[in-house]
This record gives sequence, structure tokens and C-alpha cells, in this order.
Amino acid sequence: PFSITQNITGTPRYVKNMMDYWAGHPQQTSMALASYLRGPEYVRRSKNPLAGRSEAYINNVMWAYNRILVYRSEVDSAATLSKHL
Repeated sequence: PFSITQNITGTPRYVKNMMDYWAGHPQQTSMALASYLRGPEYVRRSKNPLAGRSEAYINNVMWAYNRILVYRSEVDSAATLSKHL
């Protein structure tokens, strides 16, 4: 059965495990995200694990991550500005 709570807590934990698994690799984040999507065994055995479906997934995740960073920066700037008004 699908559990929202398990999904919310398990996904970051699994991605962290994949980051640890690929620690030291020059493309650690991309390899970890590809492993999340396709499985670490597939990524390890593949000649080009970051192409195709994996590439599109990685690009989407990184785009969303960067949007969050921009949003947080804007919120922090607005909070700092409001303190000085």
C-alpha cells in the first residue's frame, strides 16, 4: 500500500544513500539522481547512464531545485528588507 508519510521520509533518505554511494564521483549528484530513477545497478553497468530518460529526469530535478534556491533567496531578501522599513 502507498503511504504518503513513508514516501516523504523515505525518498530523501534513499537519495542521501545514493549520494553516499557515489561519493567521490565527479558527477555525484547526477549519478545519485539517475540511481534513484533507474537503480544503482543499472547506472553502474550502463555505458552512458546519464543519457535519455535519466538526463531528462536529472534536468527536471535540478531545475526544480534551482527554483527553490531562487525562491528562498527572494524570501530572505524580502524579510531583510522588511526589517529595515
